[in-house]
Amino acid sequence: MLLIVQVAVAIALPSLLSTTRTARTKAANANARALATTVQANYMRLGGKDYTTVITSSGSDVTGNIAKDLGGTVPVNPCTGGSTLGIDYILTSDSTSASVQAKPGSNCDATTTYSMGT
Repeated sequence: MLLIVQVAVAIALPSLLSTTRTARTKAANANARALATTVQANYMRLGGKDYTTVITSSGSDVTGNIAKDLGGTVPVNPCTGGSTLGIDYILTSDSTSASVQAKPGSNCDATTTYSMGT
């Protein structure tokens, strides 16, 4: 009986771990997309002239509106377990463009970058 359980675990565990990692990666990318949408909305709200009025070149929230627009908090990045802009999410900007990516971590491999502007 114990051997049957061990075999079942040996077969099922790698599949479960792979599925969990994939789900975390998809969630991290979806959170990054939500952040990108919020950055774009704030950019337009502020006149659509300069992305650095929304986020700094190092990824900080200039206006304080990003978390507020996302319901009060920045979503947790499942790859890193944190929700700090510029640390758990890679945000970059210059006057004409911005990009957002969930930082990859030990729990998943988020790699999708969402770009705005030219």
